[in-house]
Amino acid sequence: MLAIKGAKTWTLGSRGTLDSCVILIDGERIRAVESRMDIPAEAEVIDATRLTIVPGFVDAHSHLGLASNGLAVDDGTEYTEQVTPHLMALDALDPISQSLKTSLMGGVTTSALLPGAAMSFGPITENITVMPGMASVLKIKQTYPEVLREKAGIKMAFGNHPKRAVEEKKTAPVTRMNIVAMVRESLRGAQTYAAKKAKGDEAVDLKKEALLGLLESRYPAHVHVHKLRDIELVLSVAEEFGFKVVLHHVTEGHLAADMLAEKQIPCAVGPIAFTRRGTELANLNLATPGILSSAGAKVAIVSDFPTFPAHYLPIHAGMACREGMKYEDALSAITLSAAQILEVDDEVGSLEPGKYADLVAFEGDPLQAMSKVRLVLASGNIIRDSIRTKGGVV
Repeated sequence: MLAIKGAKTWTLGSRGTLDSCVILIDGERIRAVESRMDIPAEAEVIDATRLTIVPGFVDAHSHLGLASNGLAVDDGTEYTEQVTPHLMALDALDPISQSLKTSLMGGVTTSALLPGAAMSFGPITENITVMPGMASVLKIKQTYPEVLREKAGIKMAFGNHPKRAVEEKKTAPVTRMNIVAMVRESLRGAQTYAAKKAKGDEAVDLKKEALLGLLESRYPAHVHVHKLRDIELVLSVAEEFGFKVVLHHVTEGHLAADMLAEKQIPCAVGPIAFTRRGTELANLNLATPGILSSAGAKVAIVSDFPTFPAHYLPIHAGMACREGMKYEDALSAITLSAAQILEVDDEVGSLEPGKYADLVAFEGDPLQAMSKVRLVLASGNIIRDSIRTKGGVV
């Protein structure tokens, strides 16, 4: 049993923000979060006075653990086919990757694991297929990561990038028209498969089974999209087939904020600190997360690791805050709102009894680049502690 006392605490839960509190942890879970309480005699006590505690960070878009040497995502996309919804990003995970350890030391305790590719700087742009596979959600721990959601959604991509994946081969798709047609054709095929399956006269097809989960709302489509027109196309197809969607990157989302809020479309925005290279990113705007959240949309701010180190999440949230996003909305975008978008908020994202004991203690404002991480807990285990001992720098 562990008790952390004295810190200003942003619970992001029902207790709001407490100027000084006690967080009582029993094993992997939080037992209590109170302004005052009697600490059990058997509890180890950490005095966090003058520090600020926030929930462990949740990255809603990452290729963490798929990266090779932290630079390229070798196993993120199967380029021999354009539509592979049955492939599992989880199968390409290196569970002892240094990237997991580094992220955890910086306070990232939960991460979406998406197939696909990181965004690249300079003239070279990332390649991604129309439907690269299935996402999962990982609980990053001291040992092997735990799978919170094995099947968390099918990754799709609209816009220029799926065209570039096959540019040299000169195979389909080479137009936006064909990207949308491929998605529609795949979904129509899944509907036909379901009808035949119901009659008992159809062999198992793993691709179509994965798409059935989407059509039956067991998980959403996580869609890579930048341009306003592509956002509109995604929503049109989603409405046509009746599936849930989460928009990722959403570079021109600020141009459709009211519509996205009205339709209750979750947005995993970012990375926001990026160069405006190419036509897809010409309208990139640091204010986009704040504009979307002010309109009423659910917003996460993401790292797209290895585009940026995952533990830079609070710095990016601070940038969004500087550009007009409300402080608590910015903090929630890398904790609770991100967990809600990934549908794991019953376990992580806020500091509440019953949830995993994931937290980060800062010396200074958590969203300021100069603030130092002094303590990290993941599933109740002390990952980093420079309150009582000298800790390294991430």
